[in-house]
Amino acid sequence: MVTVDVLHCVDPATQEAVLRRARASLPQASLLLLRIGDASAGAPFRISNWVDRMVLMMKGHGGVKLHCRAVADPIELLDRLGFDTDVVPMSAGTPFANVLLVGRPR
Repeated sequence: MVTVDVLHCVDPATQEAVLRRARASLPQASLLLLRIGDASAGAPFRISNWVDRMVLMMKGHGGVKLHCRAVADPIELLDRLGFDTDVVPMSAGTPFANVLLVGRPR
């Protein structure tokens, strides 16, 4: 199993490279767990994004540019890379816009 929670901290080309390497390393009966802040979610996304920026700043990484996407974009990318993907909401009862993408290699 591979878990990724910081993909939004790198540019889209690097995101694809990381996911490509994850796919190449995963056997058939494994999982890729990917937390995504859904950039298409309006105010809940803006709150999530603000929290991420504050955490980065407190850790001394305030200059990191975040590369956030609407949840449909990484799903399409995972499909191209050979994953079947389920979307699991993670933010029920919170003001945030996070979802868990569960990728299964085809």
